[in-house]
Amino acid sequence: MPINRIDNKWLKLILNSISIPILIISITLIPQQGISQYLIEGRIDSTSKYKSVHLDILDSWNFFNSVSDASIIKTKKINSDGTFVFSGTELPEKKGFYRIRYTEVEEGVSISFIDRNYVNFIFSNHDTIGINNITFISENSDNQLLADYIIQDIEFNKALSQTEKELNASMLEKKHKKSCLKEIENSDNGLTNLFKLHSSGISIEENQEVFEKVQNELKSTEIRPEYHHSISLLIHTHNYNYINKKTNWLIKVLAGSVFANILLLFLFINRKSKTEKPNPVGSRDLTNKERQVLQLIKNHKTNKEIALDLHVSEATIKTHINNIYRKLNVKSRKDAISSL
Repeated sequence: MPINRIDNKWLKLILNSISIPILIISITLIPQQGISQYLIEGRIDSTSKYKSVHLDILDSWNFFNSVSDASIIKTKKINSDGTFVFSGTELPEKKGFYRIRYTEVEEGVSISFIDRNYVNFIFSNHDTIGINNITFISENSDNQLLADYIIQDIEFNKALSQTEKELNASMLEKKHKKSCLKEIENSDNGLTNLFKLHSSGISIEENQEVFEKVQNELKSTEIRPEYHHSISLLIHTHNYNYINKKTNWLIKVLAGSVFANILLLFLFINRKSKTEKPNPVGSRDLTNKERQVLQLIKNHKTNKEIALDLHVSEATIKTHINNIYRKLNVKSRKDAISSL
């Protein structure tokens, strides 16, 4: 019996020592459920000048046509046969825009619209996509819509570059924008519609209702919220500038109206002061005869002439003049005339 107990104890120790490594190996080798893994397999012409490939994340409206160190997720050297692979579990689970970008050096952050060195696509942490130069193969319905538009956009830019006359170029741009607007109105795919708005140069000033339509489509729980925030900021900024512009215009109109009214009032008062002949200060106390004398003084007549006109003596005229001086508080004929 003692021997059996000892054997059982050793047996347990042996089993435990074996089971722990097996458990560790099984956890490592068996995929954990609930953890997604993305896969990007690509190929570029082996004769290409590009030596490195970058996986960029495009988190907002402003990143579609730009690149920075902050947008780079991973960088790899392209294999000698032109192949490359990106895989992992670090991407967001919700779908959004990504970009494969080729550069001649590993640290390159350049993007070229003429010699196109990139391809944009819609992706998430659980997706798989194949890249062939600047095109992609994907079963994702979003990418199928995006691929159709990218081909259309490349053809438009090619035609635009071949157009020599400015008028023809303007007509091509209008036609392209009109086509994009129609496609956006007939589609409810928020991500591809957002991309079309940006790349076609559709103006929010003339098409705010289209931007608001795309804004509502981007509220989907399957899409990363950064895109909804991005277009919402764009719309809010436009509304603020519009209100500010209207407010400034209204202030200018009101200020102009106030100035015009003040000017009209000034002109009216000035004209009235010239046309009316109000009684001078103190003239209301003058008698009719004194008023007559004052008017004749204004006509530069002498005392003798005034006396003859009024059929009175010069002494009487002098008395009237003294009364006028006293009532008007003046001391001379000149001052009396000035008071009129």
